[in-house]
Amino acid sequence: MKILHLSTYDTHGGASRAAYRIHAGLKSRGVESCMLVQRKFSNDQTVEPIEVYKTKANLKRRLFSKIEELPLKIYKRTVNYYLPLLQDNIADNPLIAAADIIHLHWILYGFVRPDFLLKLRKPVVWTVQDMWPFTGGCFYSFDCNGYERSCGNCPELNSKFKIDYSYWLLKLKEKLWKNINFTVVAPSNWLASCASKSALFSAKPIRMIPSSLDTALFTPTEKKAARDILKLPQDKKIVLLGAVVTTDKRKGYQYLTDALKKHVCTFDVMIFGMQDKDNPLNINSKVYNMGFINNDAQLSLIYSAADVFVVPSIQEAFGLVAIEAMACATPVVAFNATGLPDVIKHKQTGYLAQPYDADDLYNGILWVLEDETRLNDLSINAVERVKSNFTYAVQSERYVKLYEEILS
Repeated sequence: MKILHLSTYDTHGGASRAAYRIHAGLKSRGVESCMLVQRKFSNDQTVEPIEVYKTKANLKRRLFSKIEELPLKIYKRTVNYYLPLLQDNIADNPLIAAADIIHLHWILYGFVRPDFLLKLRKPVVWTVQDMWPFTGGCFYSFDCNGYERSCGNCPELNSKFKIDYSYWLLKLKEKLWKNINFTVVAPSNWLASCASKSALFSAKPIRMIPSSLDTALFTPTEKKAARDILKLPQDKKIVLLGAVVTTDKRKGYQYLTDALKKHVCTFDVMIFGMQDKDNPLNINSKVYNMGFINNDAQLSLIYSAADVFVVPSIQEAFGLVAIEAMACATPVVAFNATGLPDVIKHKQTGYLAQPYDADDLYNGILWVLEDETRLNDLSINAVERVKSNFTYAVQSERYVKLYEEILS
């Protein structure tokens, strides 16, 4: 069985890391798996980039990006929308010819265009990491359910017209994919439900297979040792946050900052995932900004040094960073919405706050921190939940069964 994964990147960004982990898990099970990517960031010899990213290739990619943005200039576009116009020429790649199954992942930014699927004469599995595959262009729809019928008047484009780019793109996808048989996989029950309600995927077979991680990399480090290495205080509770992107409303940091500003915090805050070393939260707590981390061992150390990890997202396809934190024995606080309840068990491995109640989110942080025995129990439960549900072995077994079913 030869599996070829198509992904824009291999280890750059959450969706790509999720794809790479599927590939790595399959390899560890002995499956002949390889990846074809637009741009390679890892040293894995089973990942094949379509081009060497030197000066000429970088200029080409930037030009492609600018051209794709031109039609959207008429709209007040947000970071939550993408219109595919250009693609790399990969249909004749020998890896595609050799594969038994083509496994699609996150394939945007000039890598694969919607009509590419027409050129494949192979069984296709598509693991969706956001809503883009079945919407008129948005990555997340928030309160809009237009994708269930017919897009148009797109709130992400601030469009006042029924016939806009979202309407056009959804109709194009429907025309191209209507008679193509492929299996859709979602990492959470919420995303699977969204896909099943969509006009595009309602007739497609849809499975739910959660994301995974390498528990040899994401493993608890004794908290005192982790803090010594990172030069963090031993006598303070530390609340950990991922990349604080205040311009992306989906990340929900406005709820967290509102709560922190209303209360006198007795804990310090640690941030990772940002290039800028400044304090983007503008709160009174002591903030340790660890910067952008592209090393899983370092990231594991950061998770281990924290007492609790907060994910205030409004919509989340799964919660990859949540299982990373839990694997390192750090409980997670999040809103009880979208993909995160599949990961966090309320008052067992963390706290699920009422959506989107900033005060309850803050109360969840305090609930985790205020009792040392409880915190220890939550930490133990978090590690056990990851080992039982989100390992390479668990995920790869489910994918192998799916592949075998498709090929039988």
